[in-house]
Amino acid sequence: MRFSGNDVVVVIEAKTSLKNGDIEKHIKKLSDFLSFFDEHVGKRVYGAMSSVRVDSEVFAHAQACGLLVLEADPFKTRVMNDQSQDLKNFGEQNDKK
Repeated sequence: MRFSGNDVVVVIEAKTSLKNGDIEKHIKKLSDFLSFFDEHVGKRVYGAMSSVRVDSEVFAHAQACGLLVLEADPFKTRVMNDQSQDLKNFGEQNDKK
């Protein structure tokens, strides 16, 4: 998992308490992202969820969907995903339309 250069966009949805329904809504928004922000066409578009509380089942679901998961508290934010995980590039699905 590496982000560098000007060809990457990370779209983050923040929630106090993350639920599976929040993940599904964010994936829908990511599917439509380039329709609204066409200046990012051709870039890699990744999705991320940030929350104060992330339970293990919800984390597993977000990870299976290819999302980056961030756990935040007032003092630090940590990436929950394993560094070797491949994230889904939501920009690719829009290139195929």
